[in-house]
Amino acid sequence: AIIFIDNDNRVKLWNRGAEMLFGWTAEEMLNSRFRRLIPPELDIDKELQSIRKEVYSKGHVRHYQTQRMTKSGKRLTVNLSRTLIKGEDGEPIGSAAIVQDMTDKIEMDKHIYHTEKLASIGILAAGVAHEINNPLAIILGFTDLLKEQFKAGSSEFEDLKTIEENANHAKMIVENLLGFARVSEGLEDVVYVNGALDTVLNIVKNTLMTKKIDMVTDIQPELPPVRGDAREFQQVIFNLINNSTAAMSGDGGTLTISAEADEDWVHVRVKDNGTGIPEEIKAHIFDPFFTTKKVGQGTGLGLSLCYGIVHKYGGRMSFTSVAAKDHPDQPSGTTFTVSMPVEHAGGSSKGDDS
Repeated sequence: AIIFIDNDNRVKLWNRGAEMLFGWTAEEMLNSRFRRLIPPELDIDKELQSIRKEVYSKGHVRHYQTQRMTKSGKRLTVNLSRTLIKGEDGEPIGSAAIVQDMTDKIEMDKHIYHTEKLASIGILAAGVAHEINNPLAIILGFTDLLKEQFKAGSSEFEDLKTIEENANHAKMIVENLLGFARVSEGLEDVVYVNGALDTVLNIVKNTLMTKKIDMVTDIQPELPPVRGDAREFQQVIFNLINNSTAAMSGDGGTLTISAEADEDWVHVRVKDNGTGIPEEIKAHIFDPFFTTKKVGQGTGLGLSLCYGIVHKYGGRMSFTSVAAKDHPDQPSGTTFTVSMPVEHAGGSSKGDDS
């Protein structure tokens, strides 16, 4: 976008690029003030005065990154350069601005950063898991030797059994952690849903207990296999559970995990009785990097990535939610549904055309 603004901050030139970028036509913008492009959550006067001061003192502003707003209300991250323009008498008559939309580039940079961070966390988790496995192996080995010195049923033998059981439980958690840390390229074709859900639920149950969240399961036994990669499927469910846990933080709650087969589909539902999703943000829930969490509280795998994983294998992802903010007279909560096509013998699936 190329824009010329006079000394009174009124638009005098609004090119075709500006029309395409911001949505306002030249007729709508000419002689109007530039401030309508600035989102209301920013300090408009401070923003304009800061830019104006630098332009009129230095003669230009280079690569100033800020937020601007389109006619439809969409927020853009832009790179703004502005140069002072003088008349024949040498006095300033305004400034020319070149505005470049950087939104997609910044989102891609964030995506790369999050991907690299997730990979680093996986490597760290694998290293920590191996370090924990070594002392666990020693504990289990010596416990087994000590058990041989006591009669079965004695108090010493029962104490050692307790140590052995808890060490094996810790070993199982470490093995599950290693499973998540392994690099998966999504090359598997089939997910056995019951086993995948068991793995995830075994990992999160202690966390849920600590946060006073009750977990209820209603999982149909012997569900048919579905298309997809087991580790990616686990990541999706794991992320949905984390989001539900965050929505119930502070007051406890109930998390319900259900799964059932319906003709050519398997439906997995993650339901909570948390605060719910307000109507105003429902349309953005699957947008890349959209979050209502504070910095540092995210999981590293956003709903947009979950959505992408599910759709990659011909699946569907949807949600229903009642927010306490919008409906204070109704029970609040959210249910996410992941529907995956059944993998039939021979590799055919009815979900291919979805």
